[in-house]
Order: sequence, then C-alpha cells, then structure tokens
Amino acid sequence: MPSTDTRSFPSSDHVDGEKIIESSEASVDNGLRYLNVDGTLKLTEHEQAVIKRYLRKVDIRIVLYLCIGYIAFFINRATMSFAKMNGINKDLHLKGTEYNVALSCFYIAFFVFQIPLNIVLRYTGPRYYIPTLLILTGAFNLLTLPVTNFAGLAATRFFEGLSQAGYLAACYYTIGTWYPRMYVPVRISLVISSSCFAGIISGAMGIGFTKLTHAPLPNWKYFYLTMGLVAVLVGIFGLFNLRDYPEVAHFVDDEEKELVRGILTEQGILGTSGGIKLKDIVEALTDWRVWLFLLIEFGVQFTTGTGANWAGVFLVSVRWTPFQATVLGFIPSVLTTVAVASCGPIMRRAKKIHYCLLASTLLTIFCFAINLVGKHSRNAHTAATMLFPIFVLPSCAFVASWMNINITGPTKSAVANAMLTCASSLAIFANSYAYLDKDAPWYNKGHAANIGLQGSVIVFTVILVFLLKRANKKRDENPKDISSLSPAEIKLLGHLHPDFRYKL
Repeated sequence: MPSTDTRSFPSSDHVDGEKIIESSEASVDNGLRYLNVDGTLKLTEHEQAVIKRYLRKVDIRIVLYLCIGYIAFFINRATMSFAKMNGINKDLHLKGTEYNVALSCFYIAFFVFQIPLNIVLRYTGPRYYIPTLLILTGAFNLLTLPVTNFAGLAATRFFEGLSQAGYLAACYYTIGTWYPRMYVPVRISLVISSSCFAGIISGAMGIGFTKLTHAPLPNWKYFYLTMGLVAVLVGIFGLFNLRDYPEVAHFVDDEEKELVRGILTEQGILGTSGGIKLKDIVEALTDWRVWLFLLIEFGVQFTTGTGANWAGVFLVSVRWTPFQATVLGFIPSVLTTVAVASCGPIMRRAKKIHYCLLASTLLTIFCFAINLVGKHSRNAHTAATMLFPIFVLPSCAFVASWMNINITGPTKSAVANAMLTCASSLAIFANSYAYLDKDAPWYNKGHAANIGLQGSVIVFTVILVFLLKRANKKRDENPKDISSLSPAEIKLLGHLHPDFRYKL
C-alpha cells in the first residue's frame, strides 16, 4: 500500500540556520515522526514554516527576557570590582582580607542554594521563579545603601548570592524545555553573551559614576541603587509576561504547540511542572558525564571570576587611575560580546563543540602566560588583562551548550544545570582568595593558578570526548531492542533510546 506521508526532505533545507537533513541515511525510517536517526528534524515544508514562526516568537518573548535578567544579575556582580577600585575599603573601614571574605559570602550562598532552588523551579515553573529572583536581588541591592561596616556588607552579599543562585541554571532549563535540542546551543550562547553586554553597560555606568566626587553617597553606592531599581522593575515585568512552557503560552498558537510538543516528546525533553522523582535526581547526581562537565566548568569559571572580580583591580595595581581602568575595561567588554554572540554559529559550523572549547582554553592560557613571562611590565599586564576575558567567556557558552544537548529529561536537566552552577560558584568562591593585596601589583600566584586550572580544562575535555566516543561506539555495535516497549515507555527513554548519540 503506498505511503500517505507527503513530506519532502531536500538536503539544502534549513530552519533558523540548522540543517534539516544532512544525508540520505538520515531519512531512514526510525519509527519517529519528527526526528531522523542522526537527531536532525524531518519536517514538511509547512512544518518548517511553523517552526520558524515559533522560534521567532520564543526568541523575543523568552530568550530576550532571560538575557535582560542576566544583564541585571551580572552588572550586580561587577559592582564589587567597581567598589574596590573606588574606595569601598576606606568607606566601610575594611581591613586585611575582609574584602575577600565579603566577596566570597556571595558565592557561599550561591553554592548552598543551587540544587534546592532548582528543585523549587521544577514545582513552580519559570514564570514566577525567575521574576522573583530578580525582585529579591534588586531588594538586596537597595539594602546595601545603608551599610556602613564589614558585617553589613557580608550579610547583603550573602543574600544577594541566595537570590541569584538559581538564575543561570533556570535559564538553561527554560531554554531546554522551550527549544528542540538542535536550537539550544545558539540560545544559551545568546544568554551568556548578554553578560558581556552587561560589561559594556557597567563600564559606561562606571565611567559616569567615577565622576561623582561630591555626591552625598560614595559613588559605588549609586551603582547599587541603579541596579537595584532596574532588577526590581525587570522582575515585575516578568511576572506578567513570562510563561512556563509552550503548552501554556498564549502567544504560541495550537499548530505550533502540536509540532513543538511532538519534537520535544521524541527528544525526551518535554517540559512540565511538578512530578519530581527521587530516581531522576539520583541519576543526575551519579552520571559520570555530568561530573566531567562539572570539572571542566570549575576551571572555566575560576578564570571567568578573575575577569569579573579582578580585571579592574589589576589595571589599578599597575598605576592606571580608576577612571582609566574603567575605560580600558570597556574595550574588551565590547569585543567579548561579539566573541560570545558568535559562539552559536561557530559551534554549528564546527559541529564538534570540544574543538571550540580547546581553542578558547589554549588562547586563555597564552594570556596568563604573558602575565608571568612579562613580569614587571605594565604594558604586558595591561594587554593580557584586556585579552583573556575575550577568550575565556566563550568557553562558558561551549560548556553549558555541550552539556545541555547531551542531557535529556526535564528533572535531570534541572538538577544537572544546578550542579553545573554549583561548580561555577565553588570556582568563583575559590577565586575570591586567589588575589590578595600582599601579592600586588603582579599577582603571580593567582595567574599561575589560572594557568593550572585552564590546563585541567584541556585534560578533562580530552577524557570526556574519549568516553563519549566509546559510549557511541558501544551503541553502534550493540543496538538495544525496544520493540517490546509501549510508545509511552519509548518516549521516556531519553538518552537510553538506542538511536540517541552523544554530541561531541
């Protein structure tokens, strides 16, 4: 009997820059309605138009909001570096390592509340969870204004860390439940690149606030005041406009919902709230892939923390004025924004994300080597300080994207992303003590630590690639028979489906 399936699969078709069919083998019947054996989509021309329409809507309604929220969070973190350059030690009578301790209080809370908050996310959904975090962050920003001593600063930093703990993992989770797998890396890159745009905004704000020399409050407190109000307003906006999943979004029509529901179900990442099972959490906590991603993330984020917390301090320590240091920091912020925004297209063309990660890591090591080899050279330290953020920030997008396209299931994804952000917070907590005043102006110990941890990124990346390749080879050689399973059971297999292959 002739087939009634009228779908066509021209090899040149693309949706949002993603290839629909890569080869004739991809279109072999695998029992799935929307996915080929290689994970690409098999859609009719009409379905391609529907998915394009859906992506445009969600990019504007969901990803843009996540980017704006992340900008607010990231600028908040940059305020401590600005305050350090503009006299917070003197204004609050900080002594010894009290600044470092206050800096680390943020990351203690950031670490402790990661997994608990992301479990809450699974029950509440992103609609109320994400805006609430923004409103709380803004409130704690504003509570910094009356602070006059170390204890007050440490307390507000701790609660800021609590309110920001679940945000980035929630972004990864939200993107993973709104987008088919092949579109996730580009959207994660956009969110992370917004942190670079935050650097541009904070740099411009810093240039202006540095000139407030006769204001009633120290100039760094105006930074907190501004960002506190912005975060609260963005949070309130989100309460009325953000939605949990495509199924409940009024701006997604029924045709789009049906198509996306089918694709996400076949990929094992259909988003729903509630329904958390202990075995899903245990599976994430014991997955060797997740732990290797955590080790890679630790090294990447340690160096990212160096850029966020100390780059301006490095410049001041080699005799640039706070104003000059802020202006110099503005330049790499612009270039970093371009670099990270390019990560999505780069990953799509390279096809192997680990190539991109290894390249950015080697360039980062080169920059810190300049700091050590160019010892006592102001120009060498200035150049290296301006260059390394441009290379290390793309690594954040590479790691997050790589993990998320290899993790299936909403609960496991939420827990895995919480664990990834835990690794990030531990790394930046450790980084809080990497650069002490007694090591100024060259900070050789901290720079050497960055080289060592970037070296660990290379080692763990090579190990992960080897293990993923071996796992794929085993699946090729020993395919599992799932003919006895029901369609509902097959949909729940996720990465255990015999057609699933890990992306490198």
